[in-house]
Amino acid sequence: MQRKPSFVAHENRWRDAVHSSQRLRDAGMQPDVFGETTSMRSFTRRLQWQHSLASLDTMRLGLKIDIVCCGTFLGCCKRQWRNSLHMLQWAGRQHLQLNTPVFGHATEACKQASLWRRASYILEAMKSKSIVPDSQSSTRAMAACDQKWQVSLTMMSNMAVLSLEVDQVTCNSALSSCARVAAWATTVSMMRFGTDQATLSTCRGACAKVAKWELPLELLDASLGLRVCPDVIDFGVTLSACEKAGHWQRSLDLIGSISKDALQPDRASFHSCMGSASWTVSLQELAVMASVLTPTVTSYNIAISTCREHWERGFSLLRTWRQGIEPDAISYNSAMAQVANWQLLMAMHCEMQEGGGAPEEATWLALAGGFRKQRRWQKALVLGRQLGLQPASVMYHAAVTSSPWAAATALSDRLCVIGSSFNLAQLSESVGPWRRALARDIAKADQLEALTSDVGAWRTAVALFASSFWQRLPPASVLPALRAASQAPWPVALAMCSPFLVEQKAYGILCDLSREGSRWQEAWQALQDFHSRSGRVDALHCSSVMRACSQWPEAVALLKSSAVVSTQLDGIAWNSLLATSSAATSWSLATSLGLCMASFGLQKDVVTCNTLLGACQHWDRALTVVFQMHETRVPVEDVACLTAIDACAQAGQVAAGERIFERFAPDMSAPVRLWSLAQLSVLTNVSAYFKDAYIYLMTKAAKPSELSKLWWASSTLGLQNVAFSRRVEQLSSSALSKFQLEELLAVSMGACTSDASTDFLLSLSEELQSRLQTLSPSSEAKTRRVLQDIMGVLWAINFAAALSPKLLRSAEQATKRLATFLDSVSQPSTVSIPSMGTDGPELCLDLADRMVITKPPGWEVYGQSQLQLLSFIQAVIGARPIHQNLEDACGFVHRLDIPSSGLILSAKTHAAYYDLQLQLVSGSILRDYLVLCHGCVSFQRHKVSARLSLIQNTTRAGGQGRASRTLLKLMSYLSHGSDSFSLLLARILTGRRHQIRSHFAFLGHPSLCDSRTLRERTTTWR
Repeated sequence: MQRKPSFVAHENRWRDAVHSSQRLRDAGMQPDVFGETTSMRSFTRRLQWQHSLASLDTMRLGLKIDIVCCGTFLGCCKRQWRNSLHMLQWAGRQHLQLNTPVFGHATEACKQASLWRRASYILEAMKSKSIVPDSQSSTRAMAACDQKWQVSLTMMSNMAVLSLEVDQVTCNSALSSCARVAAWATTVSMMRFGTDQATLSTCRGACAKVAKWELPLELLDASLGLRVCPDVIDFGVTLSACEKAGHWQRSLDLIGSISKDALQPDRASFHSCMGSASWTVSLQELAVMASVLTPTVTSYNIAISTCREHWERGFSLLRTWRQGIEPDAISYNSAMAQVANWQLLMAMHCEMQEGGGAPEEATWLALAGGFRKQRRWQKALVLGRQLGLQPASVMYHAAVTSSPWAAATALSDRLCVIGSSFNLAQLSESVGPWRRALARDIAKADQLEALTSDVGAWRTAVALFASSFWQRLPPASVLPALRAASQAPWPVALAMCSPFLVEQKAYGILCDLSREGSRWQEAWQALQDFHSRSGRVDALHCSSVMRACSQWPEAVALLKSSAVVSTQLDGIAWNSLLATSSAATSWSLATSLGLCMASFGLQKDVVTCNTLLGACQHWDRALTVVFQMHETRVPVEDVACLTAIDACAQAGQVAAGERIFERFAPDMSAPVRLWSLAQLSVLTNVSAYFKDAYIYLMTKAAKPSELSKLWWASSTLGLQNVAFSRRVEQLSSSALSKFQLEELLAVSMGACTSDASTDFLLSLSEELQSRLQTLSPSSEAKTRRVLQDIMGVLWAINFAAALSPKLLRSAEQATKRLATFLDSVSQPSTVSIPSMGTDGPELCLDLADRMVITKPPGWEVYGQSQLQLLSFIQAVIGARPIHQNLEDACGFVHRLDIPSSGLILSAKTHAAYYDLQLQLVSGSILRDYLVLCHGCVSFQRHKVSARLSLIQNTTRAGGQGRASRTLLKLMSYLSHGSDSFSLLLARILTGRRHQIRSHFAFLGHPSLCDSRTLRERTTTWR
């Protein structure tokens, strides 16, 4: 029985290997390490890493794993880089003798996931253990570089320093990285040292994606000087690039080169050359092609389409086709598109029908083009009816543009009769002034509906209102055009809506317009006008105007107006007023308005209480509102619990948050319960709530907001479950486009610290990139929030895997666009600048929009202490608008603790601030610190990845909280009396609050002056 695993492994029958091992255990026999390792080898070829992992977990219970077993397991995990790296770290902790094949398997896993940084770390780890990387490991690390061609070239140069053989495979890996990012100068220069057909094919594929015709030519010229001979496909790619750029002369030269190199040009090569050439060259190439190949219908069609103004040549070519080739519909359409004589067009059309060609819409367009040139639009319409074609907008537009005003209006009447969709803007553009074009009595609502979808339709709507056309229409027919007018400037929209305020729906549209434009004064005036005309104003009108108010005093004044006094306000109007007051953070006013509702006979509903919770500025008020909702039997929904628990967590009142959770947890949904535990950093019964969340995912359709909460909660609590992670990832992958940007941030934060797949991270990057291209600034607060969310998502993606250059470029463009808007709307600073002494910080670098300052110990970056770096900057350069924005950290890109000293980056503008933030989250800016700590830190300690959580204004390190990472490098050991110290170089990859201090305390080696951890005598030591 103990030899059977070896046999089945040799036959690559992995299922039998699993069953054999299980039978041994059922029989009470424990396989040895050799047997388990041999059984595990059967998983390697099919990459059955799950079974390999299960086998390894079983071995850990009773067997001592050796290095051979580790290498076998790594061979099964070629596509699971996280498992490979975890095994490599575990083997190091077990003091196993790591060798080159083990490291090679780990670099292969990084290569499959394109993780070049981790592959580089593995090579550095080999060097630190005095293991010289072999050529295969270096080549795999280079293949992981993907588009990081500079890193790939550096690795290849390091191979030469280590006297490793740089073979053709290694060169191909470096060349592939250069070709993918169009580093063509480097690619061509490297190809001169030798290449093969595989390299040429890789570069050729990259050339086909680049919109520059010179690059394929450079590649072709370089390959001709080497031992590798380009084939017809290589020439075809180059010819296609020349065709797109219109360089037909180059195409002719290449055709000649193909013949000189004893290659037979194919039809695609000739077609590329003919498509970019003039009509004379195209006809010559067709003749040359006929001498070596048989032209096809496509060949003749390309030649006909190049004739253009010389339609006689195209018509002649249509008559001189080779025997056995029949013209098709495309042939006739190409020829007719160039003909200006309508009689000849009719003859060609008859010939087409006799030859069996089926007329289509393109045929009618070709005929209509010729008729338009001779103003024969009637014949075009008659022919269209004979062909049985339904006139489309593109068809009759050709006829309308060639007709006088009377004929165009007759044509429009005809199109209305036959039921074709009619666009008023199209007619107005073709015949001249809008007033003439639109002063006709076309009272069809479906024609007006077209205005709501057209770009720039509000201009047409304005012209419609200027005519007498609307005088004969009922108010209901006006509404579609009013909706189109919503894109017009506010004064224009107001002028359009004013004559129709007798219609309540029209007034509702005006209120919506006023809310979007924050023009509550105009809406209020219109409300009074509407009241004086009709004598009736309903609650819907009042709530619309209240939502348009920018501040609560304006909304309160509405209650006292004559237009509202006689109106019985409903709960919607009161909630609108409460929303305005809560937006102004007026808690006392919002509470008073809530109490006044009872005097009007209205009771607080869920919306009212949630609005009051939004106005709460303190946790105790939120606690009071939530329990009042329970006492008055108002349903306490998830929104209320989320708001109240978040208020308690932000204030550090964990006990109050636990009180809310314990009382309302049964009424919460499973995702909200798990989120609440993570927000409060409570681990009580977390397993039970985690199980409930998993059952919820498997039995119900989770919303995007719920999925984002589960991502964030599982990451913050440090929960690792493969089945749960895969289910959340599966549901999130199909709903990425439905997440709000703030929810997408929570998803990315959870994915970057969990076992998310590479495909999901790639989809996350693509989703963010598509959103970045369409982002535009709105209000100042929303724009700032969007920028902060973008920075968070980018940081998370870069934490899990490097940002792609394409995503980084899109982020740079979007950040610059949004941050420039913040600079344009920022108010000048009115802060009084304090006088500063000569001692203190120093200005190291002062640029136009950013600076670098040296912070001495004892100074705070900004806050409540007396010595503030912010005050120093204002005294040196003056107060800037960004210095007043605490949400943008007053322009400081990062901070240092008060006892620490070092360089601080600061921005003078919002554009510079977010530019520096983008460099920071993408890893372009690195932060290194020298730390003197207590005790002797092990020289094997290179990294600290403990999570950090902020509880009651104290940062704690452990298994829960936000992902954090600090890299360490031991510099030296020191001693002072009986005390020992370590001097380390620390690089923080995540800028968490008190990260260095907390991570060193977590190691048991607190920093020298850590007052939160050490006794007073130690903290004052010098």
